[in-house]
Amino acid sequence: MGYALRLRCAALRANPTYLIIVSFLAAAGPALGENLPDPTRPPPSFSSPEAETPVADRVPVLQSVLLGKGRRTAILDGRVYREGEAIGAYKLGKITRQEVRLNGPAGEIILRL
Repeated sequence: MGYALRLRCAALRANPTYLIIVSFLAAAGPALGENLPDPTRPPPSFSSPEAETPVADRVPVLQSVLLGKGRRTAILDGRVYREGEAIGAYKLGKITRQEVRLNGPAGEIILRL
């Protein structure tokens, strides 16, 4: 047995309060970190039901356009839409490389990237 280990064992035998305090801190350590938020968790707005259904009065935000063989899709407000689909009070018209046309109650709206 090394000198440091013998010294530590002697300190524990001489002062049992030290052993109790160290045991308490070792057990409480993991419990203290349980209330910390997960830094990798997305904001609540990404998973809330309100974020999934667009508001009828609001014009959607164009985020991306995806063009492929016979397929044209656009990402508006975090959701994927195809030509002709409804987005709240709007209907998705033509999708091009740089813009999307929406038909709504106020007429045609052009959203550009």
